[in-house]
Amino acid sequence: MKKTTIATTVALALGLMGAQAYAAPAAQPVDAKAVTTNMEVKDLGTNFYDKYVKKFVYNDKGDIVGTTRGAALDNKWVHNVGSQTSVTINGEKVASQVKVDGNHILVPIRTVAEGLGYKLDWNKKDKSVTAIKGEQKVTAVLNKDEYGQAKDILQLGKAALLKDKQLYVPLQFVSDVLHAGVTMDADGHIEIVQTDQLPQDSFGGMHWVLVVNGEGLGEISKEVFTTEHNVMVPIEEIGKALGYKVEKNEKTGAYEFMRGARWIALKEGDKKASVAKMFVELKEAPVVKNGKLFMPLDSLQDVFGAKFGVDPTGVVEISDKE
Repeated sequence: MKKTTIATTVALALGLMGAQAYAAPAAQPVDAKAVTTNMEVKDLGTNFYDKYVKKFVYNDKGDIVGTTRGAALDNKWVHNVGSQTSVTINGEKVASQVKVDGNHILVPIRTVAEGLGYKLDWNKKDKSVTAIKGEQKVTAVLNKDEYGQAKDILQLGKAALLKDKQLYVPLQFVSDVLHAGVTMDADGHIEIVQTDQLPQDSFGGMHWVLVVNGEGLGEISKEVFTTEHNVMVPIEEIGKALGYKVEKNEKTGAYEFMRGARWIALKEGDKKASVAKMFVELKEAPVVKNGKLFMPLDSLQDVFGAKFGVDPTGVVEISDKE
């Protein structure tokens, strides 16, 4: 089986998008002044909170154009998380003791998986749990940071633990292995929703904001949408913001991006991107929507060499500057 280490990618940020408590403050016509949100909750499994508070920078129209860092962790909120005695799954509140172990939020796998429609089986010999729903099969092993999904073994940064006679897994298991949406409110309450029940273009009313090398892309941000596992972004506009000349090759149907000696080609429906003389496998095939090409955000660094980050309010920061 292939062993894959889960990094701090968009999958982690997606798990927390939509909590209104972390939405950006109402837009005000201020000039590049930092406006602080309640708290940033990022990086679910590896480190479920960031020690900094996110600050947003607005332009004179009230649009978010960038972010800064500052302040400290809200310890009261962390305490609230560990005090939760229920979680909400697909709109139904279910009794469930949430645990905080070091820098990790833990939830009981049986409560969450069964709430999402999985059937569980405990293997006493292997000390593992197998959850099955249709063709989906996932596993968790006691005291091991090994979570099976299809043919992969994912590492989430925290082993499954036995607490109060229940097997607990990191909250990231819900988003990265079960592929469900996760939101948290200011009181620390967790809401889990089957991904295919979420709106395609938003999570709980959250709006996307694209920021490339510190500059906001404005209205084009509204066209970002999600599939089951990926955030799809308008790559032509992002490419131009990164300094590329973009043309569609009418003969091949590929969209070509050129900047100096760098050449990239993306084609609708083709999971392989051409980068110079090499092929790069994408997380998902590009699609054309409303006449524009979209590609998975999670493949941006592999193809364009641009780093990105997504915070819980939907601000996507992209940069190819050192």
